[in-house]
Amino acid sequence: MTPPSAYWAHLDRTDENGLPVGLEADGRPVLHSFVAASPELAMEWLRESVRAALLDLDHAGFGAAWAWLGDHRAADRATAGLRQGSPVDFTVTTPSGCWSWRAAPVGVPLPLTCRCPAPAPPPAAAPQRHPGSTALPLPSRP
Repeated sequence: MTPPSAYWAHLDRTDENGLPVGLEADGRPVLHSFVAASPELAMEWLRESVRAALLDLDHAGFGAAWAWLGDHRAADRATAGLRQGSPVDFTVTTPSGCWSWRAAPVGVPLPLTCRCPAPAPPPAAAPQRHPGSTALPLPSRP
């Protein structure tokens, strides 16, 4: 069985000069992205991200984003296109900059297991002692 494809959804923001909005301490742009196992999840992330940005848009940008969110048939067509390998793009340009959302299939399968190292176990808690009790030494382990 072939593992499912992955879908990458992301938001790119630039200011009125075309410079990235929001930079990390080392100068790299802050990433607003999501890797999904299905086109439906990628589109859901895109739509939620647009919804979250509504209040930061100017009047015209808000209207364009609201209309895009309200067109459910177009969203269904975009999801079907994404499943067939076509990327989905939505851009809003405002006087203060540009918001560009994109979802596209990527050619690598999603990892099926976490490749992160396992966290260290928490330190053993000291046994509770009741007043008047005596602690017995624990047997040593070889």
